[in-house]
Amino acid sequence: MKNDLIPTRYSNFIQIEKNFIEKYRENAQKLGIKESEMNKTIEILEDHIKSYNAMISKRAQSKAATEDHIFKNRKAVKEFRRVAKMITSTRAYSQDIGFALGIIGTQSVEKSVEELKPVIKLFISGDNVYMKFVKNRTDGIAVYSRRGDEKDFSFIDYCAKSPFIDTREKLDPNLPERREYYAVYMKSLKETGNPSSVSKIIAP
Repeated sequence: MKNDLIPTRYSNFIQIEKNFIEKYRENAQKLGIKESEMNKTIEILEDHIKSYNAMISKRAQSKAATEDHIFKNRKAVKEFRRVAKMITSTRAYSQDIGFALGIIGTQSVEKSVEELKPVIKLFISGDNVYMKFVKNRTDGIAVYSRRGDEKDFSFIDYCAKSPFIDTREKLDPNLPERREYYAVYMKSLKETGNPSSVSKIIAP
């Protein structure tokens, strides 16, 4: 599930649970959550942590510990999702509390167009240089380049669909040519966001 709260590694989830328990105790009253509700969740999560520790220490000796942990992990995952949904629906909930509890991540906060930065990848095919990119929520990119002994970057063209293809002939057709490129996103016919990192390639 995209942007799921639960990591695929048990050990990562254990660390999230430990942090959640600590911060939940600090924020439950502020969120208007009853102590009995808080204790119910904490009991389930702490029981899961104990079973994980038992599984690690007894894995070689006890299949039962592993089975117990798997059962309690499912129960803890279900409870974690339930209480996260409940917390985010309270009036007092804020993004700061969400980050403190670990129930939202930075990947779930979508960047504005003004904050976006293209990531470009260059490759050679035939006599041309190709630039692959992802549009995200923009109209495309503006491409800049310099080659050979040029000191400054020059605008080449706009591109609305990946890949951009640089069909320019080399300055000296008999020699390899060093080229550098960067791109800037376009939105409503204007450059927006941050320039990409400069990428380099040799046109043979």
